[in-house]
Amino acid sequence: MGTVKGLLGHNGFVPRERIRPGPKPRLSRRLIAEAAIAIGFEQLTVTAVADRLGVSHAALYSHVRDRNDLVLAAAELITDELDWPPVGPSWRDLLRKEAVLIWATFRRHSGLYRAIDQTGEVPVAFRHHLGELYRHLVGLGFGANEALLAIDLVYDLAADSAERSAQLDRRDPDQRQRLAADWGRPLPGELGQLMEAAINADGAEWFGRKLEVVLDGIAVALAPDAGG
Repeated sequence: MGTVKGLLGHNGFVPRERIRPGPKPRLSRRLIAEAAIAIGFEQLTVTAVADRLGVSHAALYSHVRDRNDLVLAAAELITDELDWPPVGPSWRDLLRKEAVLIWATFRRHSGLYRAIDQTGEVPVAFRHHLGELYRHLVGLGFGANEALLAIDLVYDLAADSAERSAQLDRRDPDQRQRLAADWGRPLPGELGQLMEAAINADGAEWFGRKLEVVLDGIAVALAPDAGG
């Protein structure tokens, strides 16, 4: 959808691609986090970060406890730098923008969703933002449980869709076509064609379509009014 695609290009934290030449900056948790982000969560190890920064494991362990803490440091930096959408009177517009931002963030940082889940912790900035979003929805008239469920619905959809989109885009075009055919061919008639088209669809557009269906459901089942 145009609205979704228009919001993807300017949200989120873009890490440095490499450490600049010259004198090494003093090692810090932020510098370690930047290196972790640049390596990527799919390949992230303590050894990879140490090698990238040209330091020993012992030097890293004076700033991070283990790989989980390394993930958390990187996730905290990413969420600290996110340009969260401003709150307003339209819950639907707000949740749409929230979902698009989450989708873009997890799409850009492939593996981040799973990595955070494995740590068992939530980045501080993200935790604070969730509290603010929850309170705003309650202030707009949502019940407590309804506000939490609405947030959970759009965030789960965004995170899961981003991971699946990243997995598809890691395939070359021929592999993706074969995957689509393998899913679509056994299905009868039009359903098979639709399945193939869905697998080959642009990830942002397909996510945007699913998001609008979820928002429609929130409007009917959870929101204080039917109009959104």
